[in-house]
Amino acid sequence: MKSFFYIFILVIISLIGFISLNNWLSGNIEPIKLTSTDFIESVEKDFKTDRYKGLTIIISGYVTSIDNLSLVLDNKVFCKLLKKNINVKVGDNINVRGKYLGYDTLFDEFTFENCSIINQ
Repeated sequence: MKSFFYIFILVIISLIGFISLNNWLSGNIEPIKLTSTDFIESVEKDFKTDRYKGLTIIISGYVTSIDNLSLVLDNKVFCKLLKKNINVKVGDNINVRGKYLGYDTLFDEFTFENCSIINQ
């Protein structure tokens, strides 16, 4: 009877671990939501650890520049888009979901990839 109990506990722990790993790998974990100014302040305050690197973040801000497949929010947050969006204009306040890559010292920008514009 004791061995059945231990096997049952082992199966439950394995199942919880598998579900957590699957959610993490598939990106089903709720992304962090920040304004561009809050994000910049947070990263600059704790610049050495770069705690957001590699995480999916929903960031909101004003569009200051638009290129073919990229845009810049508040002159500091560079977002490489997955597809071209023609419905966005300079000055629009938008929400962008993307993966944070890190700080680009050459362009003095915080870089995101795989970005998509979500409900405005």
